[in-house]
Amino acid sequence: MPKQNLLAKKIKKQFLSINDSLENYFSKINNFKEIFRKYKQNRVILAFGVLVILTLSYFTIPAFYNNDQVTSFIKSQVFKKYNIDINFNDNVNYSLLPKPHFVSKNVSIKRQGNDIANVGNFKIFLSIDKFFGFKNLELRDLIFDKTEFNIYFNDLIFFKNLLELEPNENKIVIKNSNIFFRNQYDEVLFINKINDSKFYYDSNKLDNSLTSKNEIFNIPYKLNIENNKFNKELIIQFLSRKIRLDIENKINYEEKEKKGLLEILFVNKSTSLDYLIKKNSLDFNSKENKDEFMGQIYFKPFFFDADFKYDGVSTKNLLKNDTILYELIRSEILNNRNLSAKLSLSVQDITNISELNKLLLKVSIQQ
Repeated sequence: MPKQNLLAKKIKKQFLSINDSLENYFSKINNFKEIFRKYKQNRVILAFGVLVILTLSYFTIPAFYNNDQVTSFIKSQVFKKYNIDINFNDNVNYSLLPKPHFVSKNVSIKRQGNDIANVGNFKIFLSIDKFFGFKNLELRDLIFDKTEFNIYFNDLIFFKNLLELEPNENKIVIKNSNIFFRNQYDEVLFINKINDSKFYYDSNKLDNSLTSKNEIFNIPYKLNIENNKFNKELIIQFLSRKIRLDIENKINYEEKEKKGLLEILFVNKSTSLDYLIKKNSLDFNSKENKDEFMGQIYFKPFFFDADFKYDGVSTKNLLKNDTILYELIRSEILNNRNLSAKLSLSVQDITNISELNKLLLKVSIQQ
């Protein structure tokens, strides 16, 4: 009996030893798995950190380019791509946000050797996949912010050229700017404020396009222009809610005489207007039922000459707040000191005021 107990104790002791060994083995496995998991986590964190550092290092490469080289490169590429001659009067700096771009203050825009604009804040964005190697840089969108244009009649070709650029994915943005239109005596004829405008290529319509929000003579308006180079057509749309005027025009610029038809929607009334563009003027005329409008707009110097003939006018319609007279007065356009015009108003019959029948009213405005 004692021998059996002794044998049982030895077997039990052996099993306990094996069990301890197994527990110790699996414990070591669990410890190894924990170490491996932590090592794997650390590797992921390390790899992510290295990736962030490399990415930031890559995006900061342009900051180390030579400033003179950058200035020369941007100037040549802007002229080559956009036919815009610019001159830097200050250093060019690199900025990473909101996306990589070069920025400079006090940039001049030149045409035929003369300054036609001063840009308060100039930005040019970069393609992000070509930072290795200075010569591989690819320029993208241009932004002219707080720009003062001093434009004579012949300088309008600057904006015309922007609508004739070769198709590309880039945009030219002009915002918070003013255009001072001057005559041959260097006098300011009028000022056009540009709130936000964009020249771009519309790949859906295959047009070079301009969309612009502006203000002139205290009148806010939108201007949309599409240049279809394939059909040689220029489509222009002018919209102003303040004077409730909507003008649409389509013109073929291959023809020697630039003539066409304007569709005008004014205070919910539609009018068609024939026009002819000459060297220094625009002639227009329209005949709607028994009413007739005709006149000229001279460009240099700016002068508006028009005759309006009405067969009959109601005093109720003449004085209510959706007429052209009311809207023009409310817009304060007549208060502009640069406005010169000669207007003639002829009315055969004025309803309810027989004393004013066959009215002939002539108005002359000199600046």
